[in-house]
Amino acid sequence: MKRLTLASALVSLTLAAAAVPAFASDAYPDGSQLAWVPQTSSVTRAQVRASLVQAEQQGLLLQTDAVYPKIADPVSTKTRAQVEQELVGYTPAPFYRGQ
Repeated sequence: MKRLTLASALVSLTLAAAAVPAFASDAYPDGSQLAWVPQTSSVTRAQVRASLVQAEQQGLLLQTDAVYPKIADPVSTKTRAQVEQELVGYTPAPFYRGQ
């Protein structure tokens, strides 16, 4: 029984070790699709920032779902004393017991 367990463990480890290099390969055979290509720009960072600010001021940038519009903070119409009075008179609802 121990010999069978030892043999199956040895076979499992061998197969696992053989599969490890397959995970280390590139997604593409030649790797060219994911290669980093150095680029030089003729525009400075300050020029890019200035054009971005100008586009924002002109409303040329589209707003997506990832950027929510800014809204005003809610304003309470109650005083602190009114809120405390509501808290004193509060009685929680009973728990539902399935009956």
